[in-house]
Amino acid sequence: MPMGMDMLAFTFDRGTFEQAVASEARPEELDTLLKQPVVQIPADRLDKSRNRLVGLFEEALLMCETISAEVESWIQAVLIGEMISLLSDPTCDKHQRHGSSSGSYIVEKCHQLTVREKLNPPSVFDLCRRLRISRRSVQNGFRSVAETTPVNYIRCIRLNGVRRELMSTRVADMTIGDAAAQWGFFHLSHFAADYHLLFGELPSQTLRLDGYTGRPTVMPGGLQLADA
Repeated sequence: MPMGMDMLAFTFDRGTFEQAVASEARPEELDTLLKQPVVQIPADRLDKSRNRLVGLFEEALLMCETISAEVESWIQAVLIGEMISLLSDPTCDKHQRHGSSSGSYIVEKCHQLTVREKLNPPSVFDLCRRLRISRRSVQNGFRSVAETTPVNYIRCIRLNGVRRELMSTRVADMTIGDAAAQWGFFHLSHFAADYHLLFGELPSQTLRLDGYTGRPTVMPGGLQLADA
């Protein structure tokens, strides 16, 4: 992910979540929204939700060192309520993105091919040939689902792959050049420039297992969702 973005995932008990959705005034609208690949919420609405969730976590940590079953249930109830509140907000973009199913398939296949064949990542032409679809279909699929180009998407997958290699190994065990080569980057100056653009730091500044880093890596806190 780009510098400045954190991803926070919550998992709920399916029955509990479905029961909470069913108790809302218009559960069918929530069901439709939950089938969309991306739900867009205005930035100011997200900021308020983020602040409430950060306060919730801080309060839970202050209550006890070990999260009890009762506290866990309380946190789950608040999180479910906050999510439903966001989806029910009148400012939420409730328009279904057309073609999301075929677009999601294209993006998913591209992701699989890129990870499986990281030494030789697919080009747009390869995607068209292997999926037997037109170049326009590929471009439209990525635009509707990932809101970027297939070339940029593939590059980001590979750069994230290198970053994971660096963060999970020691300097003595893997050089930056070796990690980059594993993901098909052989022009190190271009690679370093792209890496810096995406993550806000050079590969040599990424924290390794032995603690070596050119500078501390600080990721902004808080919950990040898709802004409208």
